[in-house]
Amino acid sequence: MKAEDLQRRFSCGAVEKTYENGRPVVFVLQAVFAVVGIYFFCLFMRETSAGHKIYLLAGLFFCLLRIYRQRDIVCYVTEKGLVVRKQCHSLYEFFSEQIKGTEYLVFIPYEIIFSVSPEWTDFELGQPEIGGIVIQAVRLRFLSKEAKQNILKRIRREQEREE
Repeated sequence: MKAEDLQRRFSCGAVEKTYENGRPVVFVLQAVFAVVGIYFFCLFMRETSAGHKIYLLAGLFFCLLRIYRQRDIVCYVTEKGLVVRKQCHSLYEFFSEQIKGTEYLVFIPYEIIFSVSPEWTDFELGQPEIGGIVIQAVRLRFLSKEAKQNILKRIRREQEREE
């Protein structure tokens, strides 16, 4: 998604930095999907039934799509908050996100971030009172360690400026 589209959709201010999954993770997943895609292609070439060929072709298409989409941006650092990819909760959401790509972005202002889980799978948002915290599941687990530290520094800096 382009910076202008992001600013118009979320009113989040200028995009300062973007982060994608760490390079080792991207490389390994691209290699895995390449091997699985080659397997689907080999099965496709040997299959004689047209009905089975459709399923194998769909599997091959999915592998090619995943190889292409491994380098998608998962976190945008903006002036007013973070725009991150939220976790899919159903198979429909998963396939919809694979096709549309930008549907499952969510804007999280810096001032409402209470904490980040150690695995970077969710953000706790709100105030530490009874019923005041909401958990937003996100997909930031595979960011590099440096990217995670930079995001935490940015969150802390903005929260200190708010106080």
